[in-house]
Amino acid sequence: MNTVFKHIERKIYAQTFLQQVDVRLEYNPLQREWVQEEDVISFFNNHFQIEANFSTLLEDRVFLKDNEQQLAFLFSSDAAMLSVGHLNYRSFYDSVLPNVYHIKDFVFNLWKQHEVTAAIRKVNVFSMDNNINLDEDAFHSLLYETVFSSEFLQVAPEVTTSKIDGNQVVVQERSIEDILFRTYIIKRKNGVYSLFLETIKSKKVVASTLEETLEGMNVTLYDAFHWSVGANIIAIMDKEEEK
Repeated sequence: MNTVFKHIERKIYAQTFLQQVDVRLEYNPLQREWVQEEDVISFFNNHFQIEANFSTLLEDRVFLKDNEQQLAFLFSSDAAMLSVGHLNYRSFYDSVLPNVYHIKDFVFNLWKQHEVTAAIRKVNVFSMDNNINLDEDAFHSLLYETVFSSEFLQVAPEVTTSKIDGNQVVVQERSIEDILFRTYIIKRKNGVYSLFLETIKSKKVVASTLEETLEGMNVTLYDAFHWSVGANIIAIMDKEEEK
């Protein structure tokens, strides 16, 4: 039972800071003897009407993207992933779960896996202009203090550097209640600073409980988001809803 995150009744906001939701199923690296080549070909033809075979999965990956719907799928030798963008996102139940079927069928029926690791990753983005001409370090601190709750900032992060979207950024990682919070700031070409919040939760799962387990994980991530951000952020979301 969570001891940090207060449970928040689910609410659909008219506008949020959520930009992307991923569901990833990880498994042992594929072996050619697990399945017949024609079954692989049949899977991609039936689900996506494309040609792909076993060699493609072993040597590279199969990546499919619908830019209009902001929907993407990735299939590789050790993971299958679904990604949903913010454009047509309404809720996890309405926008993500109906598409989980494709990766579930791939992992449990095609590859006949028994237990895999399921992970949900949510990406929220908060943007702000530095119109008060603070130096970069001071503005980064101000951005963190503006977005996050004092309880979140009191948790000491592990700090590393990483290259993300071509930018060398400082990444803060906080692990709280089995959830990984990753935060970093990217300066855009127009001078706007974007603060990214990634929340990631993983759990072992079997086919029969996949959707139920994912729904439970999403509830925890929903509560974790509300705990991690300041009341001013929720107020902005509420104001957007009232318009």
